[in-house]
Amino acid sequence: MGVLSGKIAVVTGGNSGIGLSAAKIFAAEGAQVVITGRRRQAVEEAVAQIGAGALGIQGNVADVSHHDEVAQQIRQRFGALDIYMANAGINTITHSADVSEAEYDAQFAVNTRGVFFGVQKLIPVMRNGGAIILTGSLARREGAGRSCCLRGLEGGHKCLCARLGDRTEVSRHPGQRAQPRSGGYGYSR
Repeated sequence: MGVLSGKIAVVTGGNSGIGLSAAKIFAAEGAQVVITGRRRQAVEEAVAQIGAGALGIQGNVADVSHHDEVAQQIRQRFGALDIYMANAGINTITHSADVSEAEYDAQFAVNTRGVFFGVQKLIPVMRNGGAIILTGSLARREGAGRSCCLRGLEGGHKCLCARLGDRTEVSRHPGQRAQPRSGGYGYSR
């Protein structure tokens, strides 16, 4: 029996990168894993890789109704949730002088709004003592000129963590995200 045996874990962005790796570890440790992702085929392929009865839900974390759907599925299938890993994110590092409104809005919609409403909608179905994991980005440390958007996101995450109270354990983890689209780690030197 693994340390997560009998636990229910949701991982947003669980179809690739850090999220897929975490989902595989959770499943190997005995958790029932539910992943979400935008691309149906990628979600289905990830579910097959995770195995152990993993479930996939296709949707976009920037859309609040997606979080309602995830909460409803958890409630109907399992009754409650033990682990919520808000991992889905986009990371386009553009110098602050060159950030477009569309890029700014997209990053905040996924990386801040998606995290905030995901946590808000999943807290009511979490068991007391559950865990919330917020995946961040090391790119925010690259200097103000290159990552103002990411530094702003970090502030939103800190505020969210401070407001959750003692009902859950919250952990913020910066992580280096391999970006399959760019073939690297989201930025070039």
